[in-house]
Amino acid sequence: MLSFRASIGRGNFRVCRQSFSNRNNLDQFSFFAWKQISPIYNEIKELPFNQQLASGTLDPKIFEYYSSQDAPYLDVYSKVLHKLSSLLPNEKDKNFVRVLADGCLDEKADKVETKELTSATLNYIYFFKNIESSNNCGEISAAVLICLWIYHRLACDMRSYSSKNNPYDFWSERYSRPEFKLKVDFMRELTDRLFMQSSDEERRCMLAHFVTTAKLEYDFFKVSYIVGGNLTYNGRRSATTSPAFNLL
Repeated sequence: MLSFRASIGRGNFRVCRQSFSNRNNLDQFSFFAWKQISPIYNEIKELPFNQQLASGTLDPKIFEYYSSQDAPYLDVYSKVLHKLSSLLPNEKDKNFVRVLADGCLDEKADKVETKELTSATLNYIYFFKNIESSNNCGEISAAVLICLWIYHRLACDMRSYSSKNNPYDFWSERYSRPEFKLKVDFMRELTDRLFMQSSDEERRCMLAHFVTTAKLEYDFFKVSYIVGGNLTYNGRRSATTSPAFNLL
């Protein structure tokens, strides 16, 4: 049996108990796992950062700060995808994941990078560095899948109620594109296949990584908004700024 309970900030998330002893209960890991993190996703969607991103009222300096935190994360995320590509036995899967990893580096090149990282960003980076050290394809795939999926769902939801002349339309347009959905769908199908080939213990780890990554996404958006909002326009932190750390 498996049970998770976590509290991050004001969010209070619960993942229900589920037995993995009956493999017929879980034909699709991704469908089941998303149901488990749907309360977390709803909390992410309601965060001020994403509400203001959708309405077009987000302070530009907050978005710039979020983007600067995203750059070092994308670097590590790309390395994890490259590790997964190297482990996959199927050539089609290898090539797709490798292209996905290279795309993350292209996206990183568009961002202004910083060495001053929040605790949320560091937690995310350290988590993925640990994932990168794994040699289990299913566990790595489950961890990276949810990042793509949350961004796609957020973007699609934002497109449905975004204000006119929103200066952040480029963000929701990028992640709601059909070609981005293809990436999510491929990774879902790959993760489902790997899940069916996994032992019960490996399945527990896959779900644990999926849930943990969703929580880290919540924290990343929340802390970027808080710290970015406390920055002055010349980039100096005010006395009320949440903790940030220098990455040497």
